[in-house]
Amino acid sequence: MKEKKVYLVLDGNEKRILMLSLVEFRNRLIQNNGDSYIVDEIIEKVSKVKAAFW
Repeated sequence: MKEKKVYLVLDGNEKRILMLSLVEFRNRLIQNNGDSYIVDEIIEKVSKVKAAFW
């Protein structure tokens, strides 16, 4: 079965908020001995993308 892809269009401010939230969530997972590899992958993908400007 093919995975469904989701595309987001974010401006610079929205990207910054998303990155801060993901890092905070990742830190909470690490503090609670959780596995953060999925969040790490999302952070890596989001950080490589340029923000959209209208």
